[in-house]
Amino acid sequence: DLRNKALGRKTKAKFDYIRTSPPRDMEAVWDLKIYNKNGIEFVDCKSGGLSLFNYRNPRFGTLWWKIPQHTKMPNGLHVSLDEGGSKGKHHFTIRPLQDMPLSLYLTKLQQLESSARPCFINSPNSQVG
Repeated sequence: DLRNKALGRKTKAKFDYIRTSPPRDMEAVWDLKIYNKNGIEFVDCKSGGLSLFNYRNPRFGTLWWKIPQHTKMPNGLHVSLDEGGSKGKHHFTIRPLQDMPLSLYLTKLQQLESSARPCFINSPNSQVG
């Protein structure tokens, strides 16, 4: 199972909350780069995407959401294993396979979010994943 970083809320995983550059400065924290093509904002597929982890880290908060193991990835998206990680704890990114309009990427992340399940830390009413 993969888990979204703890940006979610109790009722929504917020997979579509993506920090873009621009408008963020390159020195600021951002998730992916966008560029303008014929008046449309496009995602640079090599720049990043939605961060995921295969473990829950309380340092990043308690509102973790799990993508169940056999969830089908929306067409045009893929999961990449990023460098680093140790002792079985890894970081992954959901990226577009190719550059695509930002609005389409966000729509696909919302589709994926519909499969997400809460696995909050220290919450008696959530499943521990």
